[in-house]
Amino acid sequence: MMEYRGEFFKDYRHGKGTYSWPGGTQFTGKFYLNRKEGYGTLQLADRTTFQGLYRADERFGPGVMRYPDGRQDVGLWHRELLVKLCTHLPGAFTLRDYPEHCWGLGEEREEREEATAPAEQDKDPFYYRYKQLLQEHDDFVLPPGIAMYSTDADHLPQPHSLRTQLDSRFSGGEEKGSGGSGQADQQGLPKTGSCTLMARIQAHIHKHSQGAEGLGWDVGSVLSADRSVFGPPGPLELQAQQLIEDARQGNYQSIYRSLRDGLVHPDLSDASGNSTLMTAAVHGHNDVINILLDNGADVDKLNDEGMSVLSACHVLYYTPQSFHGKMAKGTQGTAQSVTKAEEMAEPAPSERQTGGTQRRSILVRDGRVKLGNVMWQDSLPLAEEDSESEEKEWLKETEGELQAGGLVGEQGQEQEERDREEFDSARSMHSYTVEASERALQSTGEALSHNTQLRPSSSQETVHRIAQLKAEHRRRWATIQLLLCRGADPNASQVPMPVLFLAIQAKDTKAVRHLLECKARTDMALPKKQKGLYPLHMAAGLSGKEGVRITELLLSTLADPDVRAQDAEEIYKPDKKASKEPPPGFSLKSSSPSGPPPQYYQAPASLPEEGGRTPLHVACMRDSDYQNARDVVALLLKHKANPNTLWSGHSPLSLAVASGNDLAIEELLAGGADPNLPLSSRVGSVLCAAVNITYDGKRSSQQKITLLERLVSAGANILMPITLGDECRTAVGTAVDYGYYVFSQDWRIAHTPYHALTSREREVYNSRRNMLNLMGGLLRSAAVHKERERLEKEKQQGIHSRSPSAKFVYTGAGASALLPEHSNSIQGQTRTRAPLIRRPLFGYCYLCGRSVGVHLVPCSRCREVYYCSKSCKLKGWNGWHKEECIHVGGNVKP
Repeated sequence: MMEYRGEFFKDYRHGKGTYSWPGGTQFTGKFYLNRKEGYGTLQLADRTTFQGLYRADERFGPGVMRYPDGRQDVGLWHRELLVKLCTHLPGAFTLRDYPEHCWGLGEEREEREEATAPAEQDKDPFYYRYKQLLQEHDDFVLPPGIAMYSTDADHLPQPHSLRTQLDSRFSGGEEKGSGGSGQADQQGLPKTGSCTLMARIQAHIHKHSQGAEGLGWDVGSVLSADRSVFGPPGPLELQAQQLIEDARQGNYQSIYRSLRDGLVHPDLSDASGNSTLMTAAVHGHNDVINILLDNGADVDKLNDEGMSVLSACHVLYYTPQSFHGKMAKGTQGTAQSVTKAEEMAEPAPSERQTGGTQRRSILVRDGRVKLGNVMWQDSLPLAEEDSESEEKEWLKETEGELQAGGLVGEQGQEQEERDREEFDSARSMHSYTVEASERALQSTGEALSHNTQLRPSSSQETVHRIAQLKAEHRRRWATIQLLLCRGADPNASQVPMPVLFLAIQAKDTKAVRHLLECKARTDMALPKKQKGLYPLHMAAGLSGKEGVRITELLLSTLADPDVRAQDAEEIYKPDKKASKEPPPGFSLKSSSPSGPPPQYYQAPASLPEEGGRTPLHVACMRDSDYQNARDVVALLLKHKANPNTLWSGHSPLSLAVASGNDLAIEELLAGGADPNLPLSSRVGSVLCAAVNITYDGKRSSQQKITLLERLVSAGANILMPITLGDECRTAVGTAVDYGYYVFSQDWRIAHTPYHALTSREREVYNSRRNMLNLMGGLLRSAAVHKERERLEKEKQQGIHSRSPSAKFVYTGAGASALLPEHSNSIQGQTRTRAPLIRRPLFGYCYLCGRSVGVHLVPCSRCREVYYCSKSCKLKGWNGWHKEECIHVGGNVKP
């Protein structure tokens, strides 16, 4: 008969005890409400012994099955089967074999999980209202006498007071978290945020961590995957290893029999956490994938590196050479944008094994050199007839045709149609036009295969090998489609990054569409060390029509067009080169300490908040492919993107000015961008960006003048106050003062005698001077216009004014030459009031427009305009001021 010796609580087996069965089987360990819980030892009648962790009468965690012949089955258990081995099997997939993605491992792993995990994952997905009631009401009791007639309490709610008693009696006064089926101490619990099998096992191991001490076997070795302290593997472990090997080789029938007979767990994984499903997927055995999923394998199970099966397949599908754009390259191992191919991550394993190699590009499609970026060694030289110049010319022609995946991809709708055609590997080389030498094609085949050297004379064998690689690439895409069709979550893994990012970086429009249809999230960001970019940031930075189409796809799925990256502290790269100190000899003394008067401009109601860059910033800072960048800007504005946000002191409009994208400027101005948005002191305003010498080289002299006139016609106020200087010394002026300020920072151009400049330097000098002269004229016109408005307003108020000079009235400001006396009648008496003396509100040089760093002297005749030097006075007098003074002076009566 069955016998129990141990502790009881409320008529339940609860605590330490020994339970014996009639056949000789005996369990020694702990019980929780009549069920085996925690670490215990089960002795079978045939002298086989199991020592391990239990949960609700089932094996659930680390354990060792010892057989009489000395063999041992070691690993993590789920019920009667091993779910994770302690053996590292050869050939297992690991992200460390792909150095360009290894930034997803190590210390950044925890930061990545915190940055990308949605907030709702921290909540209990089964937290129903009754659980809260049980926690709030300690007086909630079970029906009277229920312990006398019910031995199954799983279906009954446990009030907080009863659960506390059960846990206390179970632990025997030990610290919380040592056991029990109630709520354990959550501190230190693995941050999984999911209800997968391995996550529940890890949580259960943590809950009973105190009970793992003092056992007769090494629990720590099992958890650290160290099998060296155990005996030879037993039958279950050998069967599990065979299952993983069958999955690698694609032995469908063997796997089917093992699963049918219940000899292995469908979610079995090796010591690295690579499941049988992942092994089958990375080797492209789709039939094995189907049978595993049919038997309950978890399609979203993560390995110890945090990668899902779908993530691993995407890493294999997209090679580093398939990634496009500076921002895309910047996510591969560094937070900085990469501008050169040689600045990418460390070489691939094949390069390290073969020694020194040089990256070259060659395109292969159906025996025709058209597609695929590969590498070959310099130790395999090209044939003599293939000269170096011809090679460079051919590479230049094929540059930019690399597609997603490195070996095969799509370039527009027509290209997609051609990709659907099957390649006949039996066709002869004579059926195709080969645009490279036999030696070059042979070298390409070797580089693609990474394992077999082809004979130089075997041209057909080379083409056959390339066809196999192309077919393999198509199989990988078929595997990805199968996983998505079987319910794989594209958001399950963020290592090395969400799979949507990989597809966007490779400009694979078809894959992006497919992932979005499978509910790939667009609100998941990269870690802060990778700038915290979102998918829409990556898409906005892509060149070509693919970038426009992918941006449109993301926006159509309600991606936030104003989402901000986590790079608020980053400085726009060209601004890093600019000097932070005032130029030598440039005085910050201002004629008007507060700058232009408030009457000259309209202060903003509220300053825009500065933060991380938005997708609109990314699109506007692109310094090439302006037409497609303009289309991306138009799409973002169409979806209500805010054009008046700041990043690194810049608005999208100022970035478009700095990058030279005049097409984007037109879109932004038409879309509501404010040309008078106050920017940081480093940037000033949009007009300041137009004259900043740091952004030279994007436009010709005439284009700069056209841009300046376009901004002013769009409403840019050149009289808006601009702060100059550094943190210690500042002055308030206008965009004209800013222009002279940055002009003086180039010491060679600004302070070298004109005859000592080179011809190129003279062109630069003349271009900059023309801009400054134009800005001076624009400022003078704007100031005169404001003075006219002021005079008209005074006239409407009945206030008459006269010039401080008896012989001159400033007609440029709109005053009349003859000022009649103003009469008022008060109680029948007539009084005459003299006109008020009217002076300009803002002092500036009447020629160059400067108000900072100069000493202004009024005109000696009219004393209503100012000049900063004799040169400006002479030029202004001969240019137009002479006519003003003579004309008015000849008509004014003293």
